[in-house]
Amino acid sequence: MKPRSKRDLERLQAEAARAVGMLAAIELEARAHQNHQRADAVGRVKRDLAKALKGERTGFDWAGGRGQWLEGRAA
Repeated sequence: MKPRSKRDLERLQAEAARAVGMLAAIELEARAHQNHQRADAVGRVKRDLAKALKGERTGFDWAGGRGQWLEGRAA
Protein backbone atom coordinates (compact mmCIF):
# COMPACT_ATOMS: atom_id res chain seq x y z
CA MET A 1 0.00 0.00 0.00
CA LYS A 2 1.37 3.39 -0.98
CA PRO A 3 1.84 5.88 1.87
CA ARG A 4 -0.45 8.89 1.72
CA SER A 5 0.68 12.49 1.65
CA LYS A 6 0.09 14.77 4.62
CA ARG A 7 -2.63 16.59 2.69
CA ASP A 8 -4.41 13.31 1.88
CA LEU A 9 -4.35 12.29 5.54
CA GLU A 10 -5.73 15.67 6.61
CA ARG A 11 -8.53 15.36 4.07
CA LEU A 12 -9.38 11.81 5.23
CA GLN A 13 -9.44 12.92 8.85
CA ALA A 14 -11.67 15.89 8.01
CA GLU A 15 -14.10 13.65 6.12
CA ALA A 16 -14.13 11.13 8.97
CA ALA A 17 -14.83 13.90 11.48
CA ARG A 18 -17.67 15.06 9.24
CA ALA A 19 -19.04 11.51 9.20
CA VAL A 20 -18.96 11.47 13.02
CA GLY A 21 -21.01 14.66 13.03
CA MET A 22 -23.54 13.20 10.60
CA LEU A 23 -23.85 10.04 12.70
CA ALA A 24 -24.44 12.19 15.77
CA ALA A 25 -27.29 13.95 13.95
CA ILE A 26 -28.80 10.62 12.89
CA GLU A 27 -28.53 9.33 16.46
CA LEU A 28 -30.25 12.44 17.80
CA GLU A 29 -33.03 12.16 15.23
CA ALA A 30 -33.61 8.51 16.12
CA ARG A 31 -33.80 9.36 19.83
CA ALA A 32 -36.27 12.18 19.08
CA HIS A 33 -38.49 9.69 17.24
CA GLN A 34 -38.25 7.18 20.10
CA ASN A 35 -36.31 4.70 17.94
CA HIS A 36 -33.87 3.70 20.67
CA GLN A 37 -32.52 0.58 18.97
CA ARG A 38 -31.43 2.57 15.92
CA ALA A 39 -30.04 5.35 18.11
CA ASP A 40 -27.98 2.86 20.11
CA ALA A 41 -26.63 1.17 16.97
CA VAL A 42 -25.70 4.45 15.29
CA GLY A 43 -24.19 5.68 18.55
CA ARG A 44 -21.90 2.65 18.76
CA VAL A 45 -20.64 3.22 15.22
CA LYS A 46 -20.16 6.93 15.96
CA ARG A 47 -18.20 6.20 19.14
CA ASP A 48 -15.95 3.66 17.39
CA LEU A 49 -15.20 6.07 14.55
CA ALA A 50 -14.51 8.93 16.98
CA LYS A 51 -12.17 6.67 18.98
CA ALA A 52 -10.36 5.59 15.82
CA LEU A 53 -9.81 9.23 14.88
CA LYS A 54 -8.17 9.79 18.26
CA GLY A 55 -5.99 6.69 17.80
CA GLU A 56 -7.72 4.78 20.60
CA ARG A 57 -8.64 1.10 20.47
CA THR A 58 -12.07 0.31 19.07
CA GLY A 59 -14.33 -2.72 18.88
CA PHE A 60 -12.82 -3.46 15.50
CA ASP A 61 -9.37 -3.85 17.08
CA TRP A 62 -10.67 -6.59 19.36
CA ALA A 63 -12.28 -8.37 16.43
CA GLY A 64 -9.03 -8.41 14.46
CA GLY A 65 -9.90 -5.57 12.10
CA ARG A 66 -7.81 -2.41 12.21
CA GLY A 67 -5.26 -3.92 14.62
CA GLN A 68 -4.36 -6.70 12.18
CA TRP A 69 -4.29 -4.24 9.32
CA LEU A 70 -1.87 -1.97 11.20
CA GLU A 71 0.36 -4.93 12.07
CA GLY A 72 0.38 -6.01 8.40
CA ARG A 73 1.42 -2.51 7.31
CA ALA A 74 4.31 -2.47 9.79
CA ALA A 75 5.69 -5.77 8.51
